[in-house]
Parts: sequence; C-alpha cells; structure tokens
Amino acid sequence: MSDRDGRFDMRMCFVTDDVEILETVIEDAGRSPLDLKRRQRQRFAAELFVGLLNMVLGIPALAYSVYLLYTGVPIMMGISEERGFLFSSAVLAVGLVAFVALLAATAILWGMGLEPQFTR
Repeated sequence: MSDRDGRFDMRMCFVTDDVEILETVIEDAGRSPLDLKRRQRQRFAAELFVGLLNMVLGIPALAYSVYLLYTGVPIMMGISEERGFLFSSAVLAVGLVAFVALLAATAILWGMGLEPQFTR
C-alpha cells in the first residue's frame, strides 16, 4: 500500500465507500467502554474506593510511624536528639532500600515467568 507513483491507493477508496463499515465505526466511537457490561461500572467504582481508602488511611499511618521512629530512637538508645535523628534517618534509608530491592526482585521473578496465578 505505498504511494510511490503519486496516485491514490484504490483499496483505501473501496473501504471508505463501504457504508456498513463506516456505520460500524461511528456506532463504536459513540459507545463508552464502560457500557460494555452493566456491572463493570460498579466494579470500577469499588476499585477506586478501595484505592482511595488505602491512601486516606495509609498516608497518615506512614507519617505517624515515621514520627514515632524519629522520636523513639533517641529515647530507646539513650542518646541525644541530634544523634537520634541521624540514626533514625539511617534506619529509614535502609528500610527504603530494602523495599526497593524487594520490588526489583519481584519484578525480575515475574519477568522470568513466576507470576501469581489468579483464580476466581
């Protein structure tokens, strides 16, 4: 289907002249992808709610745990607050590195074919 000779490709003209194909494309373009199944819209809303609930509860819990880490390490170790801040930062950094390493190992294992099998 090249246009090297400068003429229009006749096969393309035949496709655009076919009214049945043109009507099908217009009908599919006007339909929302969520209207394909009736319950799909309800499931999509439930998934959004679960994600929102995780964020609303997870972010304050994460912030409070970091606060407890920074206030509790100097007390537990019996050191000054300045040194406790450095130790707490080191603990937090090691935890983040371990989390990223776990994510990378999971991605590598899934890429090798050891992904979970979901059944319903």
